[in-house]
Amino acid sequence: MKTLDLTAIQWHVTADSKPQLIKYKSLLHRLALITGASGGIGAAAARKIASMGADICLQANSNPTAAEKLAHELKKIYPLQTFTVITIDLAKPEAGSTLIKLCQDIAGNPDIFVSCAGTANIAPLNDLTEESYCKLQYLHLQTPLFACQAMLPHLLQHKWGRIVMVSSIWGITGASCEVAYSALKAGEIGLTKALAKEWGPSGITVNAVAPGVIDTAMNSSLETATRLELIEQTPVGRLGTPADVATAIAFLVGREAGFVTGQVLSPNGGFLI
Repeated sequence: MKTLDLTAIQWHVTADSKPQLIKYKSLLHRLALITGASGGIGAAAARKIASMGADICLQANSNPTAAEKLAHELKKIYPLQTFTVITIDLAKPEAGSTLIKLCQDIAGNPDIFVSCAGTANIAPLNDLTEESYCKLQYLHLQTPLFACQAMLPHLLQHKWGRIVMVSSIWGITGASCEVAYSALKAGEIGLTKALAKEWGPSGITVNAVAPGVIDTAMNSSLETATRLELIEQTPVGRLGTPADVATAIAFLVGREAGFVTGQVLSPNGGFLI
């Protein structure tokens, strides 16, 4: 017989002081830190994880207004949960530990980390500078790695944690004119697998999602002909949506996914099989 986790039941006290069961929420009392929360995938992940009962700390950099708006939107829907915003540039040295310290100061210790922050660099290798590569490396790999390190004491204390790296199909197959991006996305997958082995005995799962071509602002510059070609190459006949990726992320951070770790889940519509 499956037992119900009473810590994940949300109650509301009515005007006559009678407690009323609202809903069973599997992530109640968990805090999720989501980077890149002002972007399409990050925002969709926040909405999905909030629906599971978690408190959310949203990280933004270039567009904190969008993250603030999202926090207000979620608070109206889930008034018993907390939603906070931190603004920090993750493409810098020591951003990982600083990110976790900011989260701890404003919201508490995160139990869940979803690394969504990222940007593409579409150019032939000849045009890549060391400066631009270093910024990409900080953003996509170094910051998530040291953020995980800074989270570890809390996760070890509670013997529970969920880490999800948002990688890319280009981290699996590589992409022409996106050499640095592909290499770093592959690095995120390597980080995922290594951490899963190291932290598994402590009740911490580490997984990655590797989205296919998703209809986000990052891909908004694609020409119409290119978009149509990509759709034609995708067996389900469309580009992915942020919600498609958020569904995969939500599964991996859920309580029910405790036996899933070191995996790369790729919502790509069959583009890569």
